[in-house]
Amino acid sequence: LAGLCRTCEIFQAKALVVSDASVAKDPDFGTISVSASSWMPIEEVDREDVGGWLQTMRREGGWSLVGLEQTDESISLPCFTWP
Repeated sequence: LAGLCRTCEIFQAKALVVSDASVAKDPDFGTISVSASSWMPIEEVDREDVGGWLQTMRREGGWSLVGLEQTDESISLPCFTWP
């Protein structure tokens, strides 16, 4: 998750959403996330509530849901047309 925190920083995300925000208190999290953990807001959403939370963000926040993966058939992010 600390690496994901750094990725959020790169993509200028508004927050990192995790199921347990206390993970950010782990000293290793701060070490791996470098400076990102100092300013990146971390929000907590229970695993059971993620689906509903995402739908609310899509409906009320104007979000688009995009899944990222890395496979041999993946589209490079610089080549991807964002919604």
